[in-house]
Amino acid sequence: MKKNIAYMFLSILLVFIFVLLSNKFRLSYKILIFIIFAFAAIGAIIIEKILD
Repeated sequence: MKKNIAYMFLSILLVFIFVLLSNKFRLSYKILIFIIFAFAAIGAIIIEKILD
């Protein structure tokens, strides 16, 4: 249950970061998507370590 909440929080945070970055830098979406997947992977690992 805690993991679901953590992933939901992380995804909301990532969408927020995505919007901020796209507005600020006007990066190409391929680069942004790559960055977001990298952050999601790192965040998921960190969350799993915290919750274990």
